[in-house]
Amino acid sequence: MSISVRNLCFSYPDHPVLKDLSFEAPDGVLVAVLGPNGVGKTTLLRCILGLENHYQGQIMVQGEDVKDLPARQLARRIAYIPQVHGNAFGYSVMDMVLMGTSPMMSPAAVPHQKQIDAAMTAMKSVGIENLKNRSFVHLSGGEQQLVLIARALAQNAKVLLMDEPTSSLDFGNQAMVLNQARSLARGGYTVLMSTHNPQHALWYADYALALEGGEVVGFGQTDKILDADLISRLYKMRVSMVSSRSGMLICPEESL
Repeated sequence: MSISVRNLCFSYPDHPVLKDLSFEAPDGVLVAVLGPNGVGKTTLLRCILGLENHYQGQIMVQGEDVKDLPARQLARRIAYIPQVHGNAFGYSVMDMVLMGTSPMMSPAAVPHQKQIDAAMTAMKSVGIENLKNRSFVHLSGGEQQLVLIARALAQNAKVLLMDEPTSSLDFGNQAMVLNQARSLARGGYTVLMSTHNPQHALWYADYALALEGGEVVGFGQTDKILDADLISRLYKMRVSMVSSRSGMLICPEESL
């Protein structure tokens, strides 16, 4: 298993967030983490990344306990792909992707041909090598998200964590990024992606992890567990499921 989480509990000083949370993500799958605002999706990612250490339970990544791994070793196993926001101080696409090679180098080193080759390979894998000399801030939102994915790939980690990667993108750019996430899973990466949109999970994810009140209320293959009852429970609204040539469609009906 690429990711194994057992009995994870985490609290901020003023309130508990995650409660006895357990799941295992197999190698080479896209897992969508679902649930309403404040349910603990981002906190879960932060715990797996080692950014929140004051938790109970165990998090294993590629057979190693996250708490036992120094930051540089953890970075060789997990790469984080954030939401697109703010600016990047005018960095070029090549500069942005090269930042992903930093776990391969000493802190004071400058990129050499090995790192440049790794950055080019990562850009080619997501089809943006033609953008390498462009300014990151002048790209579309979808292109920026692909640059962040390429930066993660240049890190050479096999587990990718994506925090709501389509939250600020238009419909076409959402499809472009989600198709890329699915393609990476098909290529052997394990991708854990938080999302506010259960439709994205149905169309693109292999597995769904449904959270309510900081607890797991559903986990398994998406087409087997993500039904109208579970979606209604998560988002407090009645929905129906309609079959189409593209897969199941979620149709809102009314609030509960």
